[in-house]
Order: sequence, then structure tokens, then C-alpha cells
Amino acid sequence: MLQSMHEKVQGWLARVLIIVVCLSFALWGIQSYLHGGFGQNSTVATVGSTKISKQEFSRSLSKARRTYESKRGPLNDQMLPQFKRVVLDRMVQKTAIKEGFKALGFSYSDNQIRGIIQKAGAFKEKGAFSSTRFSAYLNGSNQTLEQFAASMGDQLIQMQFQSGVLGSAFATVQETDRFARWVTQRRDYRYILIHPGDLTVSDPSQKQIEAYYKANKSQFVQPEQISIDYIMLTPKAAQAGMKIASKAIRNYYEDNQSSFRAPVKYRLVTLRSKKKGAVSDLAISKSLASGESLTRLAKHHAGKIRWLAYDKMKAAIQGRFKSLLETKKAEKLKVSGHTLWVQILAKREGDFLPLSAVKTRILNQLRSQGVARLLAKKQELLTNVAYIHSKELAPVAKAAGLLVKSSPYFSREGGKGVFADPGLVRVSWSDEVRLNKNNSNVIRLSDGSLVVLRIHNQKPKQSLPLSDVSSKVKLILKQKSKELKASLLSVTLSKLIKEEKPASKLDALLKQYHLHWVYMKDIQRDAKVDIQALHDKAFLTRSKAVASLALSDGASAVVQVGHVKTLKLEALHRLPNYAKLRKGVTVQYARLSMLALLESITSTINIKVDKKALHTK
Repeated sequence: MLQSMHEKVQGWLARVLIIVVCLSFALWGIQSYLHGGFGQNSTVATVGSTKISKQEFSRSLSKARRTYESKRGPLNDQMLPQFKRVVLDRMVQKTAIKEGFKALGFSYSDNQIRGIIQKAGAFKEKGAFSSTRFSAYLNGSNQTLEQFAASMGDQLIQMQFQSGVLGSAFATVQETDRFARWVTQRRDYRYILIHPGDLTVSDPSQKQIEAYYKANKSQFVQPEQISIDYIMLTPKAAQAGMKIASKAIRNYYEDNQSSFRAPVKYRLVTLRSKKKGAVSDLAISKSLASGESLTRLAKHHAGKIRWLAYDKMKAAIQGRFKSLLETKKAEKLKVSGHTLWVQILAKREGDFLPLSAVKTRILNQLRSQGVARLLAKKQELLTNVAYIHSKELAPVAKAAGLLVKSSPYFSREGGKGVFADPGLVRVSWSDEVRLNKNNSNVIRLSDGSLVVLRIHNQKPKQSLPLSDVSSKVKLILKQKSKELKASLLSVTLSKLIKEEKPASKLDALLKQYHLHWVYMKDIQRDAKVDIQALHDKAFLTRSKAVASLALSDGASAVVQVGHVKTLKLEALHRLPNYAKLRKGVTVQYARLSMLALLESITSTINIKVDKKALHTK
């Protein structure tokens, strides 16, 4: 029956019917359509015997784009073709790996998938599988049953593959020793760091500026921009004119009086000890041991006995507060370099605060509650009217008693003020607003404001004239010249050190550019250092050798390696983590084996990609 239904019903209705029937049988009929299709789609890529449909590609692209834009902001049109290429490459690679697993004989059965789903704790209610929970998960993750089952199957095969390779991998003692020597190696090295900002260069000529601008016009483009019409209700505007009756304040105070109390206070005894005499640590300890109280000692030796709230206590006392409160015994603490004896004697609840003392606080709370209610009411109104009048904003503004305003132009990266709000920017640049020219849904900004907007105008991206960017080009060229000078200087210094020229030449160059050696002594390979790239270079350079390098921030450096200390075999084998190191080597060999095996299998798979799919919207 299910198979017949699957053959005759296509599209979204088929998906809904299949999921409903499946869940009705609590997954017992899963195998009848687990590998079935939902209709024919044009193919964007063929990997071995598997076809990647346009629908699958579109779904993966949308998901990847949402993830990217939630973290990094809107994806501009220039980046989109390359972004599509990356997404499709990943899909092709993943499919090729699946084909490779298939060629190696790995597979899974519907019974295995059904068993995993029914045993998953996330889908259980009162110890039994819940179709309601499973359905809610599928809806929440925007997956069909087929997609979820396929994903579970892929994971199961990967686990089988990894388990098989790891189970057969091993590392010899010699291989472990080489790795252990490499990991535990310690070195002395020194380096010279050359910052481009500390160097001086001449200004570029107008001809150079023009040549760079001409060759790099794509760097100097005003991005596509839009302006929006919008209405906005801020919490501050919602609060304006809001009056809170004295009776409401009184009622709130009486209903919540237990919340308006002064802080709890504690009867605290403190006595600062001295090196000698009656209040030395030894004398105080003996007095307490003989039964004398810290309270009496404090009274006789300029101690303090007072009621204090927790937040008024010193940090050291707060750190031992729980113990002091539970034991009620005197304890010796270190406070600001001296010894302080401390004891908590009693606890006193805070007094009820009079209405006059908390009136302002209550007023603010009632206003906040009133604003929240008003905004919720206005949001419902704006939602309904904006939906009815989806092509114009004036009726929406009139219904809410607001004015329509126009924004300055802003790009996909946002503008200033409220136009920098990520939610507002994302909706403004959405296809629904920008292309379909509809009103947006109600947007709640990060400050609580409500906004409804629509597109006002658009400006296409355009090249900026040289006159507008000449100063920027000049700065770019100067920075590049400084970085080049730093790089050449590092090569010159490195050469002088290698050729063992008279120290006076090296010293003169260091003095001329205000440079100096920085020494690193007995540093381990995995040590945390300020400049990781330089540290890595030092461990890739042989003993007594010199190397120059360029760093990612534009700086250059010269590094010279001194003494290299490597553990002997006896010391290596006595390392507490030697067994762990051997296991680590085995795991790395297993990973290399997996990569090599997958590369060998996937390299034989025939892959065809429809490049046109990358350029269609």
C-alpha cells in the first residue's frame, strides 16, 4: 500500500503522508520507503552512481548560507558564485566518500537505523519510543524521515570504517620513539622582530598610485546600497506619557513586600595579628585553645566587632564565607599581606524597607511592565495591518499612530545606529523586501524597539573614482613598501649572521633600525608563546642555523637556533605518558591510512558537475 501510494503521489503531499503513516506505525514500516525518492529533479552533479539533484543542492546551499550569515553577516553577490562552488564541492566530496564506502562493501540495514532511532533517549517518553517527540524533532530540524535516516546511515558506516582501520593500525617502538623525541624536544633560540610600522619609506609617486588603482579597481568599489522606509516604536517612546497611579505603587509594594528588605547582615569579629606579643598568631591560637573567645581578644586588642552585609566584606573573607558561617569558629586568613583572625557570630535578616525607600524602584518596574504590555499589543496590531497592506507602509503607520521615516543608504554590512542592527539589516536585504517589495514582518531590535520596513530605493555597486581613494591607495602602497623593506632587511640580517661577517656590521645595522635580539631559553615545542609562527620556525630549523620569515601581520623576523636538547631512550621510556604517546602515533597512522584508502577509492569514481548550476539563482 505504501509503495503504491509513493509511486502515485508526488511533491510535498507525498512527504507529509509518508511521515504521518510512518509515525502512526511507530517506525515499524520504515524499511518500505527508507530509500525511496520524492520525484525527479534536474541534476547538478553525478558522482559515480549517485546523482545530486538541484533541490538537494538548493537545500544545502540555503542551510550553509544561513549558518554563514548568522556568524559573519550578509553574503554579497560577488562572493555567491564561489560560495556555491564550495558548497557543491563539499557535497561532491561527501558523496564520493559514500560511494567509496559502498565500493569497500560497507552498508547498513533499515533494521539497524530503526533500532538506533527507537533506542535514542531524545525520542523516548516514560522509557518508551515517542512518535510525537520524533515528529517534533523532524519538524524542528526541517528534515524528512528519509533525510534523517540517510544521515544516520552515513554516520553508522563512518563509524564502521573508522573502527575497522583503528582496530588494525599499530605503531612500532621505533616510530613511537621518533615521535616522542620530536614532541619532548627543547631548544634555545633567539630572534629579531622587524615591525614595518617602525620603518620609514618615501611616498609613492602619482604614477605609482594611478598604476595600482588601475590594476586593482575591484578593491575600490562602493558596494550595492539600499534605503528603506520604516516605522519604529521604541521602548522610550512607548513609556512617554505613561502615568503610574500612587495606588498602583502602594498595591505593588504590599503584594511584594518580602522583596523589599535591607541586605542580610552578619555579626563579624576581626582581629589583626602581630609578629610578637599577646596578639601574635601563636598567642591567639593558645588563647582560643584554652577556651577564650575571639570576641574578648578583639575587645582588648583593638579588634573590630560589627554588623556587615556580605558585599561589604573583604574578598578573602567572602572566599571563606560558607565555612565561617557553617562552623561559627574563628579562622586565620591572609588579607592584603597580613594575617586576620575572623569569626561570624550571628546572622540578622534585613529590615523591611519603607515605601519611600523603594518607590523609585517600584515605579521603574511598573513602567517596564507597562511598556512590555504595550509593545506586545502594538506588535500584534502591526503584524495584522502590515500583512493586510503588504505593499504600502502608510496604512500601517496610521493604524499604529507612527510616522514613516526614510533611512540613509546602507550596504549589506549595515549602517549606523539602528541600521547596524543585524536583524534589521538581514530583513532589509531579504528577497521578500528588496526584490518582491513587500512590507517586512515586525522586527524586534536588540534594544526592544519594534520596526516594520519596506524598500525605498536601491543603488547598484559602482567603482569609486581615483580622486576619492587616492589617499587610501597611497597608504596601501606605503604599507606594502614598509613590509617589503622589513622583509629585505630580515634577509640581509640573516645573510650577515650566516656568513659570520664582522659583528660590527651586524651591530651597526641593528642600531640603525633600533632592533635587538630576544632570547628564548630551554623552550619546549608545545610551549605557549606570543608569536607562534616564529616559534614553529625555530623548531623547523636545524641547530646553529639561521632563517628569516614573514609573519601574517606584515612583520618580518630573523631566528637563530642554539642548543637542541633531545631525551635519551631511557628517559623517553620512563615518561609517564609514553603509552599515551604510542597510542597517539597509532591513531595518527590510522588517520593517514583512512585518508590514503579513501583517496585511492574516490580517485577512481567518475564525477560530472553541471557548472551552469553555479551561476543560476
